[in-house]
Amino acid sequence: HKYFKDINGYYSLEFASVPYKLLNIFALTKCVLFIGQHSGTYNLPGSRGIPVLLCDSFPYRIGTFNSSDVILFKHFREKATGKKLSLVEVMMHHLDLAYGYNFARKGIEVEHNSPEEIFEAVKETLARIQGKLHLTEEDKMLVEKFLNLFPKEMLIAHEKNRTSLHMLHQFKKELLK
Repeated sequence: HKYFKDINGYYSLEFASVPYKLLNIFALTKCVLFIGQHSGTYNLPGSRGIPVLLCDSFPYRIGTFNSSDVILFKHFREKATGKKLSLVEVMMHHLDLAYGYNFARKGIEVEHNSPEEIFEAVKETLARIQGKLHLTEEDKMLVEKFLNLFPKEMLIAHEKNRTSLHMLHQFKKELLK
């Protein structure tokens, strides 16, 4: 609470006479939007149909319960050259990394999503919740190409989750090859 107490509109439940863990479950199942990292926590709101935005998702094979949820995947960078591997490159040429293997052998480091990537994904998710998100034909084509990157045995291939439009537009040239 100490980090959030001064934010206008923050409502503290620290004095509620409910056990802390139960209070967390209540909050997770009654929220309007869940934004968080790729951990087991997102399953509670997702299973209730609450929109989910996952950040720093890894490994790439996991999806959420709702196809309209957005997933931001962790980034991979070659230690020796500093070159960032695009999500498309990983899925096409380094599937072992997508599954979570061979980082040390390939000299790859894992990086978090940037604040800009998260902010753009939050804006997009809020627009979707408010009914103001309209995908162009190009957006729809990029989504389809993106979804085709994932092997059928990956849960995300069945759940049809996608990354943010902001990220898809960064991969546009690679997706349309």
